[in-house]
Amino acid sequence: MKSPLSLIGGADVQTGQQIQVDGTARSDGQVSTFSYDLEDDALGTDTFLVTLTWTNTLGNSNIAVTSSIAGVCSIGLAITPAAFGLLSANDISSEILSATATNTGSVSAALNVRGAGDLVDSGDTPQILLSNLKFDTVTSAFAAKTSLTTSDQSLGTIIGTPVELYLQLEAILINAFFADAVSTTAIVSFQC
Repeated sequence: MKSPLSLIGGADVQTGQQIQVDGTARSDGQVSTFSYDLEDDALGTDTFLVTLTWTNTLGNSNIAVTSSIAGVCSIGLAITPAAFGLLSANDISSEILSATATNTGSVSAALNVRGAGDLVDSGDTPQILLSNLKFDTVTSAFAAKTSLTTSDQSLGTIIGTPVELYLQLEAILINAFFADAVSTTAIVSFQC
């Protein structure tokens, strides 16, 4: 007569009954649970049928969270046309505060100015060289200002404190007999 298999605590194991005999943690955080079915074989001896099942357990997984925050520049530009009014040949105009730039963003911006070209009449004939139109970021004498060119010229870096652009014109004529309106464009640009 064979002796019955007993569980811890003394209870006998019955044929066909499933018992859990081990539970070990795996590296992926799940638990390996081994179940055995007790069966009678044809010879009358007890054999074990092993069934492997995976039981999920509640656990923690760590997820690395990273991010890079992009800086933003937020440029505001208040423009006042530089209308110098009526000038005689060789006169120097009053300076005009032509632009005020602000940056309320979190990164600085490079601010530049350039001229579109010489001051021309209504027929696009140059009458005053662009170099006679000068700029500065503070109020200053004409001689202390920088002549505009058609290439970008730095007004500085802007963040927080506003940057101002003052323009002033000396009416040195290419054609000494010219008398009419002239115009050009000063172009303010920025790069974050």
